Amino acid sequence: LLLLSCEITGGSDGLSLLDRTTRAKIYHTDISYAASRGIFANPGFDIEESAVYNCGGYGIKGRGGWNDLGGNTLQPGPWNSFGGGSTFY
Repeated sequence: LLLLSCEITGGSDGLSLLDRTTRAKIYHTDISYAASRGIFANPGFDIEESAVYNCGGYGIKGRGGWNDLGGNTLQPGPWNSFGGGSTFY
């Protein structure tokens, strides 16, 4: 799945990736104003040149972790890019 130059606004979670077999790349995409999390993902994913901000809970809950490929602005939260607890993402 490739999200390229998208703008996602609102919703409970801005982007939900639930199927653990789906690999995603998020590129040059803005996700904002979700009520809970900007991104909720069970599988791992790549994110580059994107922004996740002004979400109600936190930016990303990524159970499978994610690869920060650079150029991102990510709202802090309790999950890190390795899929575990953190105070950074």
